[in-house]
Amino acid sequence: MKITHQNIDETISTQLKRHKRFVDPLLTARITKITDDHYISDTILQAIEPGRRLRPFLFYETLIGLGGTLGKVHVDVMTAIELLHTASILVDDVLDRDDLRHGIAVVERRWGNDKAVLFSHLIVANTLKLLSFNSGLQQDCLKAYQDMCEGELYDMIYPPGEWQQRGYNARVYRKTSSLFEFLFSSAYQLSESDGQLRPSLASIGRLFGEFYQLSNDFYDWQAHNLTRRRVSAAEWPITFSFPLATYLQTGSSTAIDSYLEKSNLTREEWGNFLRLIWTPAVHDICERTMKRKRKDLESLIFSSNLPARLRRFYIQILDFVSLESCWYSSNATEI
Repeated sequence: MKITHQNIDETISTQLKRHKRFVDPLLTARITKITDDHYISDTILQAIEPGRRLRPFLFYETLIGLGGTLGKVHVDVMTAIELLHTASILVDDVLDRDDLRHGIAVVERRWGNDKAVLFSHLIVANTLKLLSFNSGLQQDCLKAYQDMCEGELYDMIYPPGEWQQRGYNARVYRKTSSLFEFLFSSAYQLSESDGQLRPSLASIGRLFGEFYQLSNDFYDWQAHNLTRRRVSAAEWPITFSFPLATYLQTGSSTAIDSYLEKSNLTREEWGNFLRLIWTPAVHDICERTMKRKRKDLESLIFSSNLPARLRRFYIQILDFVSLESCWYSSNATEI
């Protein structure tokens, strides 16, 4: 069969759906036992419901690929990973003021800011509680969450300044890469596999998270996707992004200074802002940066001592994340 973008999309989408049917009953059973307050557990389940379970999927496939078997502690870690991701999404949607996340109404729009923020705190607390069986994993998870929060600060809160000229670097990447690094490392640790693989898997997780964020930003900032994220909002803020960082590094920011100085932009202003950002040079640099980042990750995967099946799986996931249909399709859900 000829490999096409559609084949890749359908193959991974099918695997994700199958994995979600398998893992959701496990996550549900675990979440309902975290607390005896049914309102809290039911609300947490509502928060995680839209997701595809990409992160638990990667954890599970890595664990099994390394020769591990799924047990209670692994379900606890998969649940913790999905919960921590969900908590970050609740806050992210409050900050970004999006209506839709890859085609699905964001939870924050249904709940309101107050409930979303409060439940994000509660979810993080329950995430750490789940990992109390292993203090090392618990500390690693806490460090990942700290890195995620610091990355979000640079993405959203810090005012524009000279730091932006340094580009979309590790400080901002951490909002995404830290959790991927944690899930790859924890899957290795719980598989009791060859100790020499740990540095490789941690690096693969970190680089995968960086590539994942670049791809997400690249497609989020396409003008034709603007209305696929915001429906009702009259205006919303500018966040730091890979395309914006690239623009700032190509020369003077004079043309966009008036936009950067505003707290929020209207829909029309956003359209004009994106037209200024996406110069041919910026588009070319973004594409070359993504290709270079992917090449670095592929080289790391193929040079590792990981099982051949696991290496092929990681490349397949990379193919999927590279596609716009991963982020925006008629039936896409939050990933």
